[in-house]
Amino acid sequence: TKQGGSPVIEGVDDTKEMAHTRQACTLLGISESYESYQMGIFRILAGILHLGNVAFTSRDSDSCTIPPKHEPLSIFSDLMGVDYEEMCHWLCHRKLATATETYIKPISKLQATNA
Repeated sequence: TKQGGSPVIEGVDDTKEMAHTRQACTLLGISESYESYQMGIFRILAGILHLGNVAFTSRDSDSCTIPPKHEPLSIFSDLMGVDYEEMCHWLCHRKLATATETYIKPISKLQATNA
């Protein structure tokens, strides 16, 4: 984990835990015959977890950036099938629309982290 610094938890058998999780999905009606649904759920959950590990760097008090080839965002982008550069842009900017115009404004590191 990001907080613990290691993805390995002593005494936990990941293969066994995954089998229990898949059985629970089956009990909830997401049967093994719908394996692609289970894998889709796992892909989304993994993407959310990786997105939570994205690190923002302050450019100045009103804008931020994401380091180039940042691994958590790269993994998120691959899992979700979205463009890495576009995600970098939209995680650090917001779109404001008025009746007549649209503006794209940078956001601060704090705003990006809390979004």
